[in-house]
Amino acid sequence: MIEDLWYKNALQANAMAQYLRGRLAALPRTRIPWATEANEVFAVLAAPWSEHLQKAASAYVWDAGSGLLRFVCSFDTTEADVDRLFTEPPPQTDNNGQRT
Repeated sequence: MIEDLWYKNALQANAMAQYLRGRLAALPRTRIPWATEANEVFAVLAAPWSEHLQKAASAYVWDAGSGLLRFVCSFDTTEADVDRLFTEPPPQTDNNGQRT
């Protein structure tokens, strides 16, 4: 039904934000400062991943001083879309997430 379309779209976007949060949290030196309660994820990532995802995911720099990025999922974001962001690795890094 058309009346439920907004709800189904919101559920999909929110579910993909949770999925993205899980993928981001698995990266080394990642900090996710706030709960993911809707379709946005905020994260501070090691420099190589931050640079890579700013380009690949059009992540928005929310706070340049801390390196905080904002990711937004939409109703048509799929798990495959999220997974694709992590298939191309960023430049080589050491155990501290620094470029080698």
